[in-house]
Amino acid sequence: MSKSPLRHDSRFRVFFAQGDLEVIPTTGEHYPARSRPHALEQWMQAHFPTEDVVAILDPDMAFLKPVSQHPSLRQVARGRMVSSNWEDFGDGTNFDITSDYASGPIWLIDPVDLQKLIPEWKEMTDIWPKKADGLMREQFSFQKSAMMHKLPATFVDDLATEMLSLDDDSYVLHYFRSYSYGSWGFHKALASSGWYADHFSNSVPSPVECGAPLLQQPPPPPMNGEINQAVTLSVVLKVMNDACRAQREAYCPDDAATFRRGGPKAFGLMRLMQPQGCPEPQGELTRYRVEPDAEPKWDEAQAIGGSLCSSEAQMLQK
Repeated sequence: MSKSPLRHDSRFRVFFAQGDLEVIPTTGEHYPARSRPHALEQWMQAHFPTEDVVAILDPDMAFLKPVSQHPSLRQVARGRMVSSNWEDFGDGTNFDITSDYASGPIWLIDPVDLQKLIPEWKEMTDIWPKKADGLMREQFSFQKSAMMHKLPATFVDDLATEMLSLDDDSYVLHYFRSYSYGSWGFHKALASSGWYADHFSNSVPSPVECGAPLLQQPPPPPMNGEINQAVTLSVVLKVMNDACRAQREAYCPDDAATFRRGGPKAFGLMRLMQPQGCPEPQGELTRYRVEPDAEPKWDEAQAIGGSLCSSEAQMLQK
């Protein structure tokens, strides 16, 4: 983060939590979401926020408008948080979490209230039954802790959304799901070489890596039919591309100079795809290169070499 694209921006500060916070001590399991309450506790102990509201986000979020300008901030008070209206995140009702507490990110919360929730949030995250929903244990524990402390949520529809429309007025896109339209597809793991994407056999590097192709941008969304997927793809791919380029300009000196000379196409372009099996020894792949000068089309894969598995599309030596 010492080379972060935000390093010269006075509006941002980074706090580094200490320790391997994702490991559950009693079981040795690595559960990345476990880090959140522990890291927040360290941060609040080191620098208790002087602001009236703390916003808790997920990492798979793209900002469309400043959350600080959302009118619901005025509804946050001691004893009442504001939450995105996420029905999918209310499944903790199976554990007697009532609807007023079945909240999901983004959370807007008074810092004193947040500090009260953390001890039970941490404790329950470690013991929450994994068979219920392994990924969501930390969030269900947050909900349960809020319920124990009588901290209900006011739910807001336009704070964050999982799907965009042409006239959408949401502040944040939460891209936790898959999107597809025509020959285009996206899931956050498909561009990654880590987390649960590390078992794929991609020869095309992730777009965040030095020297890698960036993502091809789709054409404008069509003006008829069920186009919300196309609108969402257009937004999330642009945001991800911008982030990857900014990261590489900070961490990859050679890339920064090449981008200045040749723009986004300087390293070629790639697309993401749902796991595609290719002949051995390639295996299962989630990325392929496209013709950098081709006009993008929704209904054409445009793989170099005419095939998703071609040596040209997969950056393989012939």
